Amino acid sequence: FRSQGIEFELTDAQAVHALEQVKQREAQGAAYESAEASFELLVRRSLDGYAAPFSLEDFLIVERRRHLADAEDRTDGSEMQAEAMVKVRVGEHLAQVAADGNGPVSALDAGVRKALTEVFPGIAAAHLADYKVRIINSTAGADAAVRVLVESSDGVHRWRTVGA
Repeated sequence: FRSQGIEFELTDAQAVHALEQVKQREAQGAAYESAEASFELLVRRSLDGYAAPFSLEDFLIVERRRHLADAEDRTDGSEMQAEAMVKVRVGEHLAQVAADGNGPVSALDAGVRKALTEVFPGIAAAHLADYKVRIINSTAGADAAVRVLVESSDGVHRWRTVGA
């Protein structure tokens, strides 16, 4: 695990359990070789006594086209906008916020960070640096599973996570 940047000791049983979790999640489409932050979270979650620092209770994303009055550089005279409504629980504190973005990933990122900043002010320095969406089983058409790789930064460090 040290090769992945994990700096805490695991018992043999904990290491086996973490590897089983990796195999199970990779069978569902996750890929940890380029998502060190997700790998560390998976390992931490497998430890006795782990308590999640927050939970995403609910979210809703609305996308719409907005007509632009000054649309010289756009062929259709509109732009996509997304708004995320997010409920995040930290202990007994429930934050319900809304945030805009230039797409659904950007809006959801902004909403979750806005909700968490109330309790974890250091989150304000973090931002979405990049994301990639990959179709896992393209033969399934609209029902295809997808993998989302997200890269974040606080201006000093960069880290990557994965969802499937």
